[in-house]
Amino acid sequence: MKILRFNDKKYTRNEFQAISSAASRAAKHCTIIAATGTGKTRIAILRLLAMNEASSEYKAIVVVPDHQVRRSFQEKIDQFDVKNTEVIVINSLESRIKRHRTITTDFLVLDEVHNYATVNKSVVFTKIVRKSTLCLTATLKRLDNRHTIIQRHCPVIVNVPLKTAMWQGWVNPFVIKNVYVPLTKKEEEKYKEFDDMFTSNFSHFYTNNLPLRLKTIAGSPLNAMFKCIKDITFRRILANSKNLTVEAMMGIAVKCNKGMQGRKAILLNSEAKLLMAKVIGRALPFKKGVMTFSETTDVCDKMAKILGGKSYHSKIKKDKQKNLQKFLDGKIKYLHTATSMDEGIDIPNLNAIIIIAGKSTSRQMQQRVGRVIRLAQDKGVSIVYNLCIENSQDEKWSLKRFDGIPGANIEHIRFNDLLAELQ
Repeated sequence: MKILRFNDKKYTRNEFQAISSAASRAAKHCTIIAATGTGKTRIAILRLLAMNEASSEYKAIVVVPDHQVRRSFQEKIDQFDVKNTEVIVINSLESRIKRHRTITTDFLVLDEVHNYATVNKSVVFTKIVRKSTLCLTATLKRLDNRHTIIQRHCPVIVNVPLKTAMWQGWVNPFVIKNVYVPLTKKEEEKYKEFDDMFTSNFSHFYTNNLPLRLKTIAGSPLNAMFKCIKDITFRRILANSKNLTVEAMMGIAVKCNKGMQGRKAILLNSEAKLLMAKVIGRALPFKKGVMTFSETTDVCDKMAKILGGKSYHSKIKKDKQKNLQKFLDGKIKYLHTATSMDEGIDIPNLNAIIIIAGKSTSRQMQQRVGRVIRLAQDKGVSIVYNLCIENSQDEKWSLKRFDGIPGANIEHIRFNDLLAELQ
């Protein structure tokens, strides 16, 4: 079947959703890739409503990655009065499959399907007996290439990247300001110490000069380092190839990992970034709808103290939903999260996000940008501030994040120039 790309002419969002839904019915088992904010959930709702119309006996299962996405999807199910549909978190579904071996349904929806290609979660493709399947994602490709499993079971029939969604006007206009921030003097000294520890030992794990058999087992230098720590047999073989003792080889691997983890901790938790986020957050003209993203819950809580607002992460289970609702209702200006809101959450009133720390994958960046570019009335241009430490590994991570995002939407700016701009 020909892949629909929606780049031949202008379509409304409703037309895109209706055409995609109809195409998925014809294909039976398929995957739709579409940028966040284009309305993938509504495509699923249209399919579910069509199922209800066809027969009151048909049943459906919607699989989602976590409880927050489940709540969000369930709200849509209730809003459109969809019948005979269960929304279930993937972990709960895995447990059910272990108990019953197989599950039967008429229609299966796999939301954020890129999450289900792992060895354990891919049972959704083999242990659920169904008549049709609809997979939804904004970012199908995985670094481990296991997205091919998804494509094998459910071929791609729609592919709408962010660039096309922007041209069509289905997402809000946005700009990313990639802000280069210098470390504090103390952080710079510690970073150099850990970086030297890492680089001076990492060369031992380069695979270029290794025997072919060992090179195949090792994989990348980083994998070789971790394998050396965990696998005594591999460690012994690697030590012999370098004329080192097994103990010396282990010491090199441990120091290398310590250096890598040490510099990573500085970059993820940098006080310099927190201060920059404070300046940006307070200077933004918006009265509501500002979020910060990080990689640790400690940074979330620090930002709540620095900027005000509330945290949203797994360690505050009691107030987690309450804090989100306050933000959605506009009762608080700031919400601070780590990775639990990277995907699947619809926040129409979000105006700006500040990314304090992130992974090196473009998937996470596209998903986070997707939080702020959903269309809303009188929203204006959405702003993403991506903070990175200049002349460090963080700068390299940041540049990798921008794959798949149009270069015209990215502005690189140094912190002092941004300070002048904000004043």
